[in-house]
Amino acid sequence: MIGLIVTGHGHFATGLTSAVTLVTGIQDGIIACDFDDASAFNSIRVKLENAVEALKDYDAVVIFCDLFSGTPFNQALDMKVSTGNEKINIVYGANLPLLIEAALAASNEGTLEDILGKVDLAKQYSMGIVANQAANEDEDDF
Repeated sequence: MIGLIVTGHGHFATGLTSAVTLVTGIQDGIIACDFDDASAFNSIRVKLENAVEALKDYDAVVIFCDLFSGTPFNQALDMKVSTGNEKINIVYGANLPLLIEAALAASNEGTLEDILGKVDLAKQYSMGIVANQAANEDEDDF
């Protein structure tokens, strides 16, 4: 089994996990860790440590962070490095489509590779533009 932790600035983590639960119904093995008090710099570290401890019986843990090099990411990375915990994997740039796919894979006994593979899927399909744009008559159609 693979445990999932979601972290980010403000209430990003609880908002995202709430949306994942609404869409998938999955509630087990996913923990939200909000960084909602920037003045308490170490608060996110304690929350992440507690979440990893709660998922200690899982084969691996994937921590989904909102931003590369933000405080939640930095604390997750420091925790992984300082503890030497090889069960911890970190993904940054978390978004709803990625977490839905990861939660579904985890709930269906997906492997760590299955879950980390969802990152490429999310990169490919989670963003796009739908716009009404007038054609410029001076441009060639290709």
